[in-house]
Amino acid sequence: MGWYVKELIQYANKISDGIHTTPEYVKNSEYFFINGNNLKKNKVVITEGTKCVSEKEYIKHKRELNKNSILMSINGTIGECAFYQGEKVILGKSAAYINCKDEHDVPFIFYNLHTDRSIYHFFSEHTGSTIMNLSLKSLKETPIPSPEINERKQIAEILSTWDKVIELKEKLIEEKKEFKKGLMQNLLTGKIRFSEFNEDWGQKKLGDIFSERKEINQNGSELLSITSSRGVIKRSEIGRKDNSNEDKSKYKKICCGDIGYNTMRMWQGVSAVSEYEGIVSPAYTVIKLKQDGDIYYFGSLFKLRKIINLFWRHSQGLVNDTLNLKYENFKIIKITVPTSKVEQEKISSTLKSIDTEISLIKAEKELLEKQKRGLMQLLLTGIVRVEVD
Repeated sequence: MGWYVKELIQYANKISDGIHTTPEYVKNSEYFFINGNNLKKNKVVITEGTKCVSEKEYIKHKRELNKNSILMSINGTIGECAFYQGEKVILGKSAAYINCKDEHDVPFIFYNLHTDRSIYHFFSEHTGSTIMNLSLKSLKETPIPSPEINERKQIAEILSTWDKVIELKEKLIEEKKEFKKGLMQNLLTGKIRFSEFNEDWGQKKLGDIFSERKEINQNGSELLSITSSRGVIKRSEIGRKDNSNEDKSKYKKICCGDIGYNTMRMWQGVSAVSEYEGIVSPAYTVIKLKQDGDIYYFGSLFKLRKIINLFWRHSQGLVNDTLNLKYENFKIIKITVPTSKVEQEKISSTLKSIDTEISLIKAEKELLEKQKRGLMQLLLTGIVRVEVD
């Protein structure tokens, strides 16, 4: 049997948005005010770090959400979706809700809202140049090619199976990260040591281990940036407008094997070992080993909460937003470290092996996501049909 096309509203009892006013907030409660930016992780409503409202305010402004509801962002970022799972939330105007008529169509509609076809519809219908907005009328008119109900259910089940495998990969990544945190805490503090090492660790000032690299005027060198999650990366890879000064004469040289840190955010752990040679903003401090040691050991050590707290204590400034850790204050910090470079290398190689595992699992997850997108294109357009009993 051939497919036909329906508008989204034909699948729904109701499509509407949240309140267009600001509710009265309270400090702590089980009721939350969310907007489209709370839907950025597919499938799940994010309430962590979200403003709370009272029960009275919740009752006053709550929408008719149920197990057949899909939430979708329609302002700012368009098209991020989540299944409603009974969260006690008030929706803001940038979050729309779609109450499907049939519970079996909920996952089918959810997947259709993520197809290239739907995304093209959203972006061809949106208004606003700075902040994009999708009207409820345009949302209701979203075209949904539709087979019969049994085929819709079968397609949704196939795609849900892929999602479950992807979710298992995501869970494994988080478990590996937590395992690494525990291992860092034990290995970098000497609570657990490798059996072949028994030499006592020594206390040293960071100024005994590192010196500051102050070279500037590196015209023509590649501009690098130091990030909290990705380490030292090429500025061109960040994906947003370059607001750096045209005059790079005061930018600092950084070499492969140096550590660069954000002078005003070292107390938040923003530091990394560089795999590149280039230049960084004067807002960064660049340090290099002045004695024999393993740079990756120290790169890991500087991510340890205990050490980050030391960076915070030695930073200068009246409030967190103005705290800075210049080299003069950095160099007087005392730490306890293995005196043997070989032990440092053993610790860092162990931690790097876990990073490699995490990277491999991430690559597997990305491949699964790519394959799923291809499968969606085939199944949700009718290019490939599924057999239905």
